[in-house]
Amino acid sequence: MLVHQYGVTLYDKKRTTPGYTLFSRNGSDQVWLINLDGDVVHDWKTRGGTTHFNYLRPNGNLVVCERIDEGPPVISGKGGRICEYDWHGNIVWEHIDDHQHHDARRLENGNTVYIAWTKLTDEEAREVQGGVPGTEIDGVIYGDVITEVDPNGMVVWEFANN
Repeated sequence: MLVHQYGVTLYDKKRTTPGYTLFSRNGSDQVWLINLDGDVVHDWKTRGGTTHFNYLRPNGNLVVCERIDEGPPVISGKGGRICEYDWHGNIVWEHIDDHQHHDARRLENGNTVYIAWTKLTDEEAREVQGGVPGTEIDGVIYGDVITEVDPNGMVVWEFANN
């Protein structure tokens, strides 16, 4: 099926919540802030590989998760680099964890919390129920860990349900 229409195709002002939409394509190096008419009101150029989990902080800075090559060879949701860009596109903070995936949140205290993969031990992997045998990545099963780091990237808290 070919899509011949793009952009804003329907806009019912009586049923629309006022505001803006933050938009990026998965794997892109561009993030757009658009209004309800579909006009770009601001954009940021990133280093590329952005995921769909981008958001604006109250100060107007953009937080993105960007894909890096290092880390587990998992494609879906891969990140690895969390960046905060100011309104002018300058990086004001970044943290690299090659196991980070999907989403991250900067906290009001300056810390950052994010989800990451953790390699399960053979014993832990044997406890995993369900799944399809042989679909592991390089024979490895990954679980999740929630990590919080301070502004300097030092881990202050971690939770893994292994």
